Amino acid sequence: MPSDWIYVDFGLATLAGTGSPYTYWRRPFAIDLSAPFNPTEFFTSKAYVSIGVPESLPATLRGAIWVDEAETIYKQAPNSTRPIDNLLTPIRFGGAFPDSDLWGLNKNGSKNLDLVVRPAEIWTLETVNFTWNKLPPPGGDPVSGVKSGGEAYSSELGFFASGYLSNQTDSKFANWTGGVTEILNALLTYDMANNTFVNKTTPFDTFTLSNLVHVPVGEKGILLSLGGVSIKKGMFNWTFNRYAFCTSVAVASDNSSYNIIIHGGMSMNNLEGFSDTYLLSLPSFEFFELDKGKSNSHRIEHTCHLRKNKLFIIGGRDMSQEDPKWGGWTTGSCDPQGLINILDINTLQWDSTYDPIDAKDYLVHKSIYDVIGGK
Repeated sequence: MPSDWIYVDFGLATLAGTGSPYTYWRRPFAIDLSAPFNPTEFFTSKAYVSIGVPESLPATLRGAIWVDEAETIYKQAPNSTRPIDNLLTPIRFGGAFPDSDLWGLNKNGSKNLDLVVRPAEIWTLETVNFTWNKLPPPGGDPVSGVKSGGEAYSSELGFFASGYLSNQTDSKFANWTGGVTEILNALLTYDMANNTFVNKTTPFDTFTLSNLVHVPVGEKGILLSLGGVSIKKGMFNWTFNRYAFCTSVAVASDNSSYNIIIHGGMSMNNLEGFSDTYLLSLPSFEFFELDKGKSNSHRIEHTCHLRKNKLFIIGGRDMSQEDPKWGGWTTGSCDPQGLINILDINTLQWDSTYDPIDAKDYLVHKSIYDVIGGK
Protein backbone atom coordinates (compact mmCIF):
# COMPACT_ATOMS: atom_id res chain seq x y z
CA MET A 1 0.00 0.00 0.00
CA PRO A 2 1.50 3.36 -1.02
CA SER A 3 1.10 6.18 1.49
CA ASP A 4 -2.08 7.81 0.15
CA TRP A 5 -3.74 5.17 -1.96
CA ILE A 6 -4.51 1.47 -2.08
CA TYR A 7 -4.02 -0.57 -5.26
CA VAL A 8 -6.53 -3.42 -5.79
CA ASP A 9 -5.52 -6.07 -8.33
CA PHE A 10 -7.65 -8.32 -10.54
CA GLY A 11 -10.39 -10.16 -8.69
CA LEU A 12 -13.88 -11.63 -8.74
CA ALA A 13 -16.96 -9.74 -7.55
CA THR A 14 -20.57 -10.76 -6.95
CA LEU A 15 -23.32 -8.29 -7.78
CA ALA A 16 -27.03 -8.38 -6.96
CA GLY A 17 -29.46 -6.76 -9.34
CA THR A 18 -33.09 -7.31 -10.23
CA GLY A 19 -32.40 -10.98 -10.93
CA SER A 20 -30.18 -13.59 -9.33
CA PRO A 21 -26.73 -12.51 -8.06
CA TYR A 22 -23.96 -13.03 -10.57
CA THR A 23 -20.17 -13.01 -10.44
CA TYR A 24 -17.94 -11.09 -12.83
CA TRP A 25 -14.27 -10.30 -13.42
CA ARG A 26 -13.21 -7.11 -11.61
CA ARG A 27 -10.35 -5.14 -13.15
CA PRO A 28 -7.70 -3.27 -11.13
CA PHE A 29 -8.58 0.00 -9.44
CA ALA A 30 -7.18 2.34 -6.79
CA ILE A 31 -8.60 3.87 -3.61
CA ASP A 32 -7.60 7.52 -3.16
CA LEU A 33 -7.26 8.00 0.59
CA SER A 34 -7.07 11.78 0.27
CA ALA A 35 -10.80 11.75 -0.54
CA PRO A 36 -13.67 10.87 1.82
CA PHE A 37 -16.06 8.07 0.91
CA ASN A 38 -18.86 5.84 2.11
CA PRO A 39 -17.92 2.20 1.49
CA THR A 40 -21.46 1.40 0.34
CA GLU A 41 -21.18 4.10 -2.36
CA PHE A 42 -17.47 3.76 -3.09
CA PHE A 43 -17.64 3.23 -6.86
CA THR A 44 -19.47 6.55 -7.33
CA SER A 45 -17.14 8.52 -5.04
CA LYS A 46 -14.05 10.59 -5.86
CA ALA A 47 -11.97 8.02 -3.96
CA TYR A 48 -12.51 5.48 -6.76
CA VAL A 49 -9.79 5.61 -9.44
CA SER A 50 -10.15 3.34 -12.45
CA ILE A 51 -6.91 1.80 -13.74
CA GLY A 52 -6.75 0.71 -17.36
CA VAL A 53 -5.00 -2.52 -18.29
CA PRO A 54 -3.22 -3.40 -21.54
CA GLU A 55 -4.32 -6.60 -23.24
CA SER A 56 -0.86 -8.07 -22.61
CA LEU A 57 -1.05 -7.67 -18.80
CA PRO A 58 -1.40 -11.13 -17.17
CA ALA A 59 -4.90 -11.35 -15.67
CA THR A 60 -3.77 -13.33 -12.62
CA LEU A 61 -5.12 -13.84 -9.10
CA ARG A 62 -3.33 -14.16 -5.74
CA GLY A 63 0.14 -13.17 -6.82
CA ALA A 64 2.45 -10.64 -5.13
CA ILE A 65 2.27 -6.85 -5.08
CA TRP A 66 5.54 -5.25 -3.97
CA VAL A 67 6.32 -1.56 -3.57
CA ASP A 68 9.51 0.33 -4.47
CA GLU A 69 10.16 3.19 -2.02
CA ALA A 70 13.03 4.75 -3.97
CA GLU A 71 11.18 7.41 -5.96
CA THR A 72 8.57 10.13 -5.78
CA ILE A 73 5.55 9.32 -7.96
CA TYR A 74 2.78 11.59 -9.17
CA LYS A 75 -0.79 10.47 -8.92
CA GLN A 76 -3.60 11.39 -11.30
CA ALA A 77 -6.82 11.62 -9.34
CA PRO A 78 -10.34 11.89 -10.80
CA ASN A 79 -10.91 15.24 -12.55
CA SER A 80 -7.60 16.69 -11.35
CA THR A 81 -3.85 16.23 -11.54
CA ARG A 82 -1.63 17.01 -8.60
CA PRO A 83 1.72 15.84 -7.22
CA ILE A 84 1.69 13.67 -4.11
CA ASP A 85 5.12 13.22 -2.57
CA ASN A 86 6.53 9.95 -1.31
CA LEU A 87 4.22 7.71 -3.26
CA LEU A 88 5.52 4.35 -4.37
CA THR A 89 5.66 2.10 -7.43
CA PRO A 90 3.63 -1.12 -7.25
CA ILE A 91 5.43 -4.14 -8.71
CA ARG A 92 3.43 -7.22 -9.71
CA PHE A 93 4.57 -10.88 -9.76
CA GLY A 94 3.03 -14.33 -9.98
CA GLY A 95 -0.52 -15.48 -9.33
CA ALA A 96 -2.74 -17.92 -11.19
CA PHE A 97 -4.58 -17.44 -14.46
CA PRO A 98 -8.33 -18.10 -14.19
CA ASP A 99 -9.88 -20.95 -16.12
CA SER A 100 -11.19 -19.22 -19.24
CA ASP A 101 -13.83 -21.88 -19.89
CA LEU A 102 -15.26 -21.52 -16.38
CA TRP A 103 -15.62 -17.76 -16.73
CA GLY A 104 -16.70 -17.66 -20.37
CA LEU A 105 -13.66 -15.54 -21.17
CA ASN A 106 -11.78 -15.68 -24.43
CA LYS A 107 -8.08 -16.51 -24.37
CA ASN A 108 -7.42 -14.64 -27.62
CA GLY A 109 -7.90 -11.26 -25.95
CA SER A 110 -11.22 -10.36 -27.53
CA LYS A 111 -12.44 -9.33 -24.09
CA ASN A 112 -9.24 -7.35 -23.44
CA LEU A 113 -7.85 -9.89 -20.99
CA ASP A 114 -4.79 -12.04 -21.50
CA LEU A 115 -5.58 -15.45 -20.01
CA VAL A 116 -2.94 -17.50 -21.80
CA VAL A 117 -0.81 -19.15 -19.10
CA ARG A 118 2.85 -18.24 -19.59
CA PRO A 119 6.10 -18.04 -17.59
CA ALA A 120 6.36 -15.67 -14.63
CA GLU A 121 6.69 -11.97 -15.48
CA ILE A 122 7.38 -8.76 -13.56
CA TRP A 123 5.23 -5.68 -14.26
CA THR A 124 5.32 -2.19 -12.74
CA LEU A 125 2.52 0.36 -12.51
CA GLU A 126 3.60 3.96 -13.03
CA THR A 127 1.21 6.25 -11.21
CA VAL A 128 1.88 9.42 -13.21
CA ASN A 129 -0.86 8.29 -15.57
CA PHE A 130 -1.46 4.72 -14.37
CA THR A 131 0.46 2.96 -17.12
CA TRP A 132 1.87 -0.55 -16.98
CA ASN A 133 5.39 -1.59 -17.97
CA LYS A 134 6.73 -5.10 -18.41
CA LEU A 135 10.30 -5.51 -17.13
CA PRO A 136 12.93 -7.63 -18.90
CA PRO A 137 13.20 -11.25 -17.72
CA PRO A 138 14.71 -11.16 -14.21
CA GLY A 139 18.20 -12.46 -13.51
CA GLY A 140 19.54 -14.46 -10.59
CA ASP A 141 17.99 -17.77 -9.54
CA PRO A 142 15.32 -19.23 -11.84
CA VAL A 143 11.74 -18.95 -10.58
CA SER A 144 8.32 -20.19 -11.64
CA GLY A 145 4.94 -18.52 -11.54
CA VAL A 146 3.40 -19.25 -8.11
CA LYS A 147 0.24 -18.29 -6.22
CA SER A 148 -1.20 -18.07 -2.69
CA GLY A 149 2.07 -17.50 -0.84
CA GLY A 150 2.89 -14.94 1.85
CA GLU A 151 4.09 -11.61 0.43
CA ALA A 152 5.93 -8.67 1.97
CA TYR A 153 8.31 -5.92 0.92
CA SER A 154 10.92 -3.63 2.42
CA SER A 155 12.86 -0.85 0.73
CA GLU A 156 14.22 -2.40 -2.50
CA LEU A 157 13.33 -6.01 -1.71
CA GLY A 158 10.16 -8.01 -2.30
CA PHE A 159 9.51 -11.37 -0.62
CA PHE A 160 7.23 -14.30 -1.45
CA ALA A 161 7.01 -17.28 0.93
CA SER A 162 6.03 -20.69 -0.44
CA GLY A 163 2.61 -20.98 -2.11
CA TYR A 164 1.96 -23.54 -4.80
CA LEU A 165 2.50 -24.37 -8.46
CA SER A 166 -0.05 -25.66 -10.98
CA ASN A 167 -0.78 -25.59 -14.70
CA GLN A 168 -2.59 -22.27 -14.07
CA THR A 169 0.51 -20.53 -12.60
CA ASP A 170 3.17 -21.22 -15.25
CA SER A 171 3.17 -22.63 -18.78
CA LYS A 172 6.08 -24.96 -17.93
CA PHE A 173 3.55 -27.06 -15.98
CA ALA A 174 1.05 -27.36 -18.83
CA ASN A 175 1.10 -31.16 -18.62
CA TRP A 176 0.04 -31.13 -14.93
CA THR A 177 -3.57 -32.11 -15.55
CA GLY A 178 -6.26 -33.44 -13.25
CA GLY A 179 -5.66 -30.84 -10.54
CA VAL A 180 -2.00 -31.69 -9.93
CA THR A 181 -0.27 -29.07 -7.74
CA GLU A 182 2.99 -28.75 -5.82
CA ILE A 183 3.13 -26.87 -2.51
CA LEU A 184 6.49 -25.23 -1.83
CA ASN A 185 8.78 -24.53 1.11
CA ALA A 186 10.77 -21.69 -0.41
CA LEU A 187 11.39 -17.99 0.12
CA LEU A 188 11.78 -15.85 -3.01
CA THR A 189 13.62 -12.55 -2.58
CA TYR A 190 13.30 -10.06 -5.43
CA ASP A 191 15.82 -7.20 -5.78
CA MET A 192 13.73 -4.40 -7.31
CA ALA A 193 16.70 -2.20 -8.16
CA ASN A 194 18.55 -4.92 -10.09
CA ASN A 195 15.61 -7.08 -11.27
CA THR A 196 17.05 -10.30 -9.83
CA PHE A 197 15.71 -13.20 -7.75
CA VAL A 198 17.19 -15.29 -4.94
CA ASN A 199 15.35 -18.58 -4.34
CA LYS A 200 16.04 -20.30 -0.99
CA THR A 201 14.55 -23.42 0.57
CA THR A 202 13.07 -22.85 4.06
CA PRO A 203 13.43 -25.26 7.02
CA PHE A 204 9.62 -25.54 7.34
CA ASP A 205 7.16 -28.07 6.00
CA THR A 206 5.67 -27.14 2.63
CA PHE A 207 2.94 -24.53 3.21
CA THR A 208 0.60 -22.11 1.48
CA LEU A 209 -2.04 -19.45 2.32
CA SER A 210 0.24 -17.99 5.00
CA ASN A 211 0.98 -14.36 5.84
CA LEU A 212 4.48 -12.93 5.55
CA VAL A 213 5.03 -9.78 7.58
CA HIS A 214 7.93 -7.34 7.42
CA VAL A 215 8.50 -5.69 10.80
CA PRO A 216 10.57 -2.46 10.46
CA VAL A 217 12.81 -3.00 13.47
CA GLY A 218 16.54 -2.27 13.31
CA GLU A 219 18.41 -1.43 10.12
CA LYS A 220 16.68 -3.83 7.73
CA GLY A 221 13.78 -5.27 9.73
CA ILE A 222 12.72 -8.87 10.23
CA LEU A 223 10.29 -11.22 8.47
CA LEU A 224 7.64 -13.22 10.32
CA SER A 225 5.68 -16.02 8.67
CA LEU A 226 2.28 -16.49 10.31
CA GLY A 227 -0.33 -19.19 9.85
CA GLY A 228 -1.04 -21.08 6.65
CA VAL A 229 -1.65 -24.73 5.84
CA SER A 230 0.67 -27.52 4.79
CA ILE A 231 0.09 -30.90 3.19
CA LYS A 232 0.35 -32.38 6.68
CA LYS A 233 -1.28 -29.97 9.13
CA GLY A 234 -1.99 -26.35 9.95
CA MET A 235 1.25 -24.41 10.28
CA PHE A 236 2.38 -22.68 13.47
CA ASN A 237 0.02 -23.60 16.30
CA TRP A 238 -0.02 -20.37 18.27
CA THR A 239 -3.07 -18.91 20.08
CA PHE A 240 -5.21 -20.21 17.22
CA ASN A 241 -4.63 -22.26 14.10
CA ARG A 242 -5.76 -20.35 11.02
CA TYR A 243 -4.94 -19.33 7.47
CA ALA A 244 -6.21 -17.01 4.71
CA PHE A 245 -6.30 -14.04 7.12
CA CYS A 246 -4.79 -10.58 6.63
CA THR A 247 -2.14 -8.62 8.55
CA SER A 248 -0.80 -5.08 8.97
CA VAL A 249 1.88 -3.61 11.23
CA ALA A 250 1.35 -0.62 13.53
CA VAL A 251 4.45 0.91 15.17
CA ALA A 252 4.33 2.67 18.56
CA SER A 253 5.36 6.34 18.41
CA ASP A 254 8.39 5.65 20.63
CA ASN A 255 9.29 2.43 18.73
CA SER A 256 8.82 0.48 21.96
CA SER A 257 6.49 -2.01 20.27
CA TYR A 258 5.72 -3.31 16.79
CA ASN A 259 2.14 -4.53 16.66
CA ILE A 260 0.91 -7.00 14.04
CA ILE A 261 -2.85 -6.77 13.52
CA ILE A 262 -4.51 -10.00 12.38
CA HIS A 263 -8.07 -10.09 11.02
CA GLY A 264 -10.34 -12.94 10.01
CA GLY A 265 -9.24 -16.12 8.31
CA MET A 266 -10.32 -19.73 8.71
CA SER A 267 -9.22 -22.89 10.51
CA MET A 268 -8.56 -26.45 9.44
CA ASN A 269 -10.89 -27.48 12.28
CA ASN A 270 -14.17 -28.15 10.46
CA LEU A 271 -13.31 -25.23 8.13
CA GLU A 272 -14.37 -22.75 10.81
CA GLY A 273 -14.39 -19.07 9.74
CA PHE A 274 -13.36 -16.06 11.83
CA SER A 275 -14.39 -12.41 12.00
CA ASP A 276 -12.30 -11.44 15.02
CA THR A 277 -9.27 -9.16 15.18
CA TYR A 278 -6.12 -9.90 17.19
CA LEU A 279 -2.87 -8.06 17.83
CA LEU A 280 0.53 -9.73 18.24
CA SER A 281 2.89 -7.30 19.95
CA LEU A 282 6.66 -7.51 19.50
CA PRO A 283 9.15 -7.87 21.13
CA SER A 284 6.95 -9.16 24.00
CA PHE A 285 5.16 -11.73 21.78
CA GLU A 286 1.93 -11.07 23.68
CA PHE A 287 -1.45 -11.67 22.00
CA PHE A 288 -4.43 -9.37 22.51
CA GLU A 289 -7.98 -9.65 21.24
CA LEU A 290 -9.03 -6.30 19.76
CA ASP A 291 -12.48 -7.24 18.48
CA LYS A 292 -14.56 -10.41 18.82
CA GLY A 293 -16.26 -9.95 15.45
CA LYS A 294 -19.71 -11.16 14.50
CA SER A 295 -20.88 -14.64 13.58
CA ASN A 296 -22.20 -13.39 10.22
CA SER A 297 -19.11 -11.46 9.12
CA HIS A 298 -16.44 -14.11 8.51
CA ARG A 299 -13.72 -12.91 6.14
CA ILE A 300 -11.17 -15.02 4.28
CA GLU A 301 -8.67 -14.36 1.46
CA HIS A 302 -8.84 -10.60 1.99
CA THR A 303 -6.12 -7.96 2.45
CA CYS A 304 -5.43 -5.36 5.18
CA HIS A 305 -3.96 -1.89 4.68
CA LEU A 306 -3.12 0.52 7.49
CA ARG A 307 -3.10 4.30 7.13
CA LYS A 308 -2.39 5.93 10.48
CA ASN A 309 -5.15 4.59 12.79
CA LYS A 310 -7.45 3.35 10.01
CA LEU A 311 -7.29 -0.32 9.06
CA PHE A 312 -8.85 -0.92 5.62
CA ILE A 313 -10.02 -4.50 5.04
CA ILE A 314 -10.44 -5.08 1.32
CA GLY A 315 -12.21 -7.85 -0.54
CA GLY A 316 -12.22 -11.49 0.40
CA ARG A 317 -15.34 -13.58 0.93
CA ASP A 318 -17.33 -15.05 3.78
CA MET A 319 -17.73 -18.73 4.54
CA SER A 320 -21.05 -18.96 2.68
CA GLN A 321 -19.39 -18.03 -0.62
CA GLU A 322 -17.61 -20.78 -2.50
CA ASP A 323 -14.17 -20.29 -3.96
CA PRO A 324 -14.85 -20.34 -7.74
CA LYS A 325 -13.56 -23.59 -9.19
CA TRP A 326 -14.11 -25.90 -12.11
CA GLY A 327 -17.13 -28.20 -11.85
CA GLY A 328 -20.06 -28.03 -9.43
CA TRP A 329 -19.62 -24.34 -8.61
CA THR A 330 -22.68 -22.15 -8.09
CA THR A 331 -22.62 -18.39 -7.74
CA GLY A 332 -22.74 -17.30 -4.10
CA SER A 333 -24.93 -14.53 -2.76
CA CYS A 334 -23.60 -11.02 -2.20
CA ASP A 335 -21.42 -10.57 0.85
CA PRO A 336 -23.41 -8.59 3.46
CA GLN A 337 -20.19 -6.93 4.69
CA GLY A 338 -19.36 -5.36 1.33
CA LEU A 339 -16.03 -4.73 -0.38
CA ILE A 340 -14.44 -2.31 2.12
CA ASN A 341 -14.57 -2.37 5.93
CA ILE A 342 -12.71 0.09 8.19
CA LEU A 343 -11.53 -0.47 11.77
CA ASP A 344 -10.20 2.42 13.89
CA ILE A 345 -7.37 0.74 15.80
CA ASN A 346 -7.17 3.62 18.29
CA THR A 347 -10.79 3.40 19.43
CA LEU A 348 -11.33 -0.26 18.40
CA GLN A 349 -14.58 0.79 16.72
CA TRP A 350 -15.79 0.06 13.18
CA ASP A 351 -16.31 3.11 10.95
CA SER A 352 -19.28 3.38 8.60
CA THR A 353 -17.57 6.12 6.52
CA TYR A 354 -14.04 7.36 5.84
CA ASP A 355 -12.81 10.95 6.00
CA PRO A 356 -9.05 11.70 5.79
CA ILE A 357 -9.37 14.38 8.48
CA ASP A 358 -10.24 11.60 10.95
CA ALA A 359 -6.95 9.75 10.31
CA LYS A 360 -4.77 10.23 13.39
CA ASP A 361 -1.39 8.94 14.51
CA TYR A 362 -1.51 5.41 15.87
CA LEU A 363 -1.80 5.14 19.66
CA VAL A 364 -1.16 1.87 21.46
CA HIS A 365 -4.39 0.99 23.25
CA LYS A 366 -4.38 1.18 27.04
CA SER A 367 -5.30 -2.50 27.34
CA ILE A 368 -2.04 -3.27 25.52
CA TYR A 369 0.47 -0.85 27.05
CA ASP A 370 -0.75 -1.75 30.56
CA VAL A 371 0.70 -5.20 29.80
CA ILE A 372 3.72 -4.51 27.61
CA GLY A 373 4.67 -0.97 28.70
CA GLY A 374 5.69 1.86 26.37
CA LYS A 375 3.10 4.07 24.72
